[in-house]
Amino acid sequence: MSLVLLLLLCYLSTLLSAPATSSKTSDTGRLARLLEYAGPLYSGAFSMVTSFSCSDVDGRFELLRDLSRIQVGSNVLDLEKSVDRLSEIAWEKGYAGQNEIPSDAHRVLFTLDLDCPKIDDFIRKADREYMFAAPFKWLLTQRSNDTDDLVSRFAEVGAYPDSEVTVWQKETGQLLSIYRTNGNNDHLIEDRGSWMEEDRRMLVGDTNVTSRRRKNLGGIGLKSCLVITDPNTIHHLDDYHDKHIDTITKCNYPWVLILMNMLNATVTFEPVGSWGYKGPNGSWDGMIGMLQRGEIDFGGTGCFLTPERMGAIQYISLPTPTRNRFIFRRPPLSSVSNLFKLPFGNSVWFGSCALVIILITMLYPAMKHEWMQFNEVEKAREPIPPNLSDDLLVIVGAVSQQGSWYEPRSVSTRIIVLFGLLAALNLYAAYTANIVALLQSTTGSIKTLQDLLDSPLMLAAHDNVYNRYYFKSFKDPIRRTIFEERIEPRTSKKTNWLTIEDGIEKLRGGYFAFHVELGPAYKLIQERYEEDEKCGFQEIDYLNVFYAHLVVRRRSPYLELLRVGAMRLYETGMRTKDINRLYTRKPECGGSSSRRFLSVGLAECYGAFSTLGYGLALALGVLIAEVVSTKLKVRCKSSQLSSTNY
Repeated sequence: MSLVLLLLLCYLSTLLSAPATSSKTSDTGRLARLLEYAGPLYSGAFSMVTSFSCSDVDGRFELLRDLSRIQVGSNVLDLEKSVDRLSEIAWEKGYAGQNEIPSDAHRVLFTLDLDCPKIDDFIRKADREYMFAAPFKWLLTQRSNDTDDLVSRFAEVGAYPDSEVTVWQKETGQLLSIYRTNGNNDHLIEDRGSWMEEDRRMLVGDTNVTSRRRKNLGGIGLKSCLVITDPNTIHHLDDYHDKHIDTITKCNYPWVLILMNMLNATVTFEPVGSWGYKGPNGSWDGMIGMLQRGEIDFGGTGCFLTPERMGAIQYISLPTPTRNRFIFRRPPLSSVSNLFKLPFGNSVWFGSCALVIILITMLYPAMKHEWMQFNEVEKAREPIPPNLSDDLLVIVGAVSQQGSWYEPRSVSTRIIVLFGLLAALNLYAAYTANIVALLQSTTGSIKTLQDLLDSPLMLAAHDNVYNRYYFKSFKDPIRRTIFEERIEPRTSKKTNWLTIEDGIEKLRGGYFAFHVELGPAYKLIQERYEEDEKCGFQEIDYLNVFYAHLVVRRRSPYLELLRVGAMRLYETGMRTKDINRLYTRKPECGGSSSRRFLSVGLAECYGAFSTLGYGLALALGVLIAEVVSTKLKVRCKSSQLSSTNY
């Protein structure tokens, strides 16, 4: 009897436990079937599902088995034990040891049961790790269709416009998304569609990504700042007045207003005097410091893309083509070369020297023979026979087109002198034609920073915030030497930091290189220079940085919205319009009006004066030697006479 009773009790317990197991299995199977068709809900397929479950081991195993059937990678974690591991899931070590979003985060879908116990603690912890922000995707399950309970649970959660938090209400099959436009506004409930479980159909109203669905921010107010180095700029942000002052800010300002109109948002600007640079204690000042401290939502003035800023902010692909270079007028060719050697190549010089030697060798015996044929009258008129120095003077006079005292009489000497003069005439014509062209030529030999450092040009830089920072920050030898010896010489109290107006004025005279933003510099050159002074400019990069881009704080909820808006600015040409109006291009040279006449100065005549100086020095030396020799001879003769008389 007792045995029968025991068997009956076991059977009843099995019947009572069967519905619970069937229900649990049914829940996991329903979730797996939903995920199989959830691709349109997240604007594309996902390849990995990580589920946080409060079920026991058997329930988690059952869910893992169901997920494996839909052919996606799956991972089922215990919800309570995963609370302390969320930071490991949400972050990975990236550039310079910074916490970075995992590279595969956009392919992972997290699932979470809102009916689990201690779910509020899990949500708060996940929110602190920014797990409800892009690019993470969530599917939350909820038995009831109480949206008020859902909103209350997410009251303090940062689910902003970039978030992908979808809620599946199991009772009705309704699919909802919850987000808020900013921290001050209430949460919005977005109807995404419904899951018809019996028909296995996913009805999604709008399959666009969040940046397209939520581009209407409902008129919220965002904060930004503008980098302004001149106080007067704040009054001329959109009237194209003084385009050479704070050009990048005046270029980015209308772009920001257009972006805000696209998003149906307003913006307030705060002026700041610096883009932001890292201090000795590791903190940032200026605009980047305001972004890090959360004082503004995005920067209204573009920043250069540098390695140290990569870990502090994020960039939006909306570049401003501002370029900073050393700009200088190409110096005359005479400043780097001896013009008197350039008309002929080495082979021509060697050939000319060989011709002179041949003429000297042939003319000397001919002149000697000619003198020996003189009669007594002619010998009386020229009693001294020609020597080698006379021969050399005749040939040099012929080559230099200066003539000589010698008048050939015999046929042989006349033939030698005639053909020597004809050869010298051709060489002289080619030489003078080339040297006239070279006198008006400039050199393009200054191509690198090392060439610039070794050149005779005076160097200076535009006195502004970023130039002073970057010039002092470089550690490589060439840039460091340029700064310490040419910009801020250590041996002088005077520095070469100039205003843009003074620098452009000095640039007019040549032999001067000015580091400045090219657009404003060419704008002043177009306005202040004559047509023949706008040619011959050359540029050398010193900063070696990318174009300036708009910036936002890291993990900004508006990053993707601004990126999409920036692409539309590209496509519609509004970006190009402002660039063309604010940034002046390099002046083009062409036509007779652009030909600049270069006067001949001491530098061009350096070779001639050097030759004259060496010749005078040699003549003076020979004269002194002759005087000394003559006096020694006279003294020797007088001593010999005195000894003879004695």
